[in-house]
Amino acid sequence: MGAVDALTRQFLSLRTKYRELREQFIALRQRYLLVKCAWCQRRLGWKRKQAAVPGATSHRICPRCAADIGRTLALLTVYLTRAAY
Repeated sequence: MGAVDALTRQFLSLRTKYRELREQFIALRQRYLLVKCAWCQRRLGWKRKQAAVPGATSHRICPRCAADIGRTLALLTVYLTRAAY
């Protein structure tokens, strides 16, 4: 019986610690925005909220998508300039 009681106490202790950490995480989460790439939806990090902002996500473009768009625009520019002549 002693081993069962020890395991029960350990479980209750871990559950209490988990709940405390979860409350801290929720409090922090309310102060930050998750930043995602607007094209591929990859997570780019967290950004501190400046004011009361609706939603929990902010968007920007990741380096990989920016490079893809840059290449596409360069090819499109070359194609359009050649087509104009």
